[in-house]
Amino acid sequence: MVAKVSGVNITSIQEKYPNFEQEYIKSSRAIIKKRLATLAASKSNTSKLTGVKQECAQVFPYLDDNELRVVQDRLSGMFRSSLGHPDWDPWRSQLPRIFEGSEIDSERLMTVFNTTSSGEPVSVGTAIKEQTFTVSVVSDNGSQVFQWHGVPKDLAMISISELTKALA
Repeated sequence: MVAKVSGVNITSIQEKYPNFEQEYIKSSRAIIKKRLATLAASKSNTSKLTGVKQECAQVFPYLDDNELRVVQDRLSGMFRSSLGHPDWDPWRSQLPRIFEGSEIDSERLMTVFNTTSSGEPVSVGTAIKEQTFTVSVVSDNGSQVFQWHGVPKDLAMISISELTKALA
């Protein structure tokens, strides 16, 4: 569904600002993550992702109020349709009302058997598997390959960031 506010829609924004779509793609998940982090830090009990328009105004300062509302609607719709996405896992337990009723892909869940110290079963539950990566470093001629499997997402992203900074 294309959101339209006072004659403004995503297409009109893209026509007016040719680089908007690239900036949106680059920034959309970061905007949502920042809002989730802010809400979690304030121990919010809200059932909605709030403050998106204000965050959009920081990222897209050239948009007017009506254009910001259209972008906010697009971001909110994207977020609602991806509530089970792994990107939101760090905030799932801190903001349960926002994620209430969302389903997590079954391949991301693992069964957890809780037992007593003597091994007697107490309960069965589920937990979200942590997303991991395989990190590879390959020499230019391909003769040397270093690989690390099962690297936690945060560590992989920090490593890539540090390597990128060092090579810049």
